[in-house]
Amino acid sequence: PQKKAAYYLASGQFDQVVGDYYGKKYFGEAAKKDVEQMVKKMIAVYKKRLEENDWLGDATKEKAVIKLNNLGIQVGYPDKIPALFDQFKTVPADQGGTLLSNTLVFSKLTLKDRFSKWNKPVDRSEWEMSADTVNAYYHPFRNVIVFPAAILQAPFYSLEQSSSANYGGIGAVIAHEISHAFDNNGALFDEYGNLNNWWTEEDLTQ
Repeated sequence: PQKKAAYYLASGQFDQVVGDYYGKKYFGEAAKKDVEQMVKKMIAVYKKRLEENDWLGDATKEKAVIKLNNLGIQVGYPDKIPALFDQFKTVPADQGGTLLSNTLVFSKLTLKDRFSKWNKPVDRSEWEMSADTVNAYYHPFRNVIVFPAAILQAPFYSLEQSSSANYGGIGAVIAHEISHAFDNNGALFDEYGNLNNWWTEEDLTQ
């Protein structure tokens, strides 16, 4: 349907702007800080278990802890919206703008922005998924875990719920995403997201 197509086009083009509005209105700063503390606590538990692990060699354990210490945490919504979105100016029909002309201009600006990052340091604080998306993920190329505001709602999480209910809900999701840093795919990347096998042959075989 045309209405649905228009919705997806607009929300997709302005995803971080829509997400910022959603995150601040329906999630908020207090919840953002609360979940960030939950993530840090669970990372600390994971770190303790790695340090006490009895089947990994010391060299691999040391690298695993380094990777965990460098794990980026993205909760709720970004601290800032990328400057690219300031360049998106929709030209209305009465000024000669069309759906196609606006879309082409936005696409060109986005491509220029991407190419401008070539051979420059990666901004690991940059969000890819918008805050109004019901999902969570680990990004092996950046070594970050992401929990958008839209998944941080009941029954997974709420400031109104008990701590045990929140750990039993979103806590399981948090632990799951942390584990991806060390699964058969995530373990191929180092603490900065570079393709770099940091396992010893013995530990890999084990």
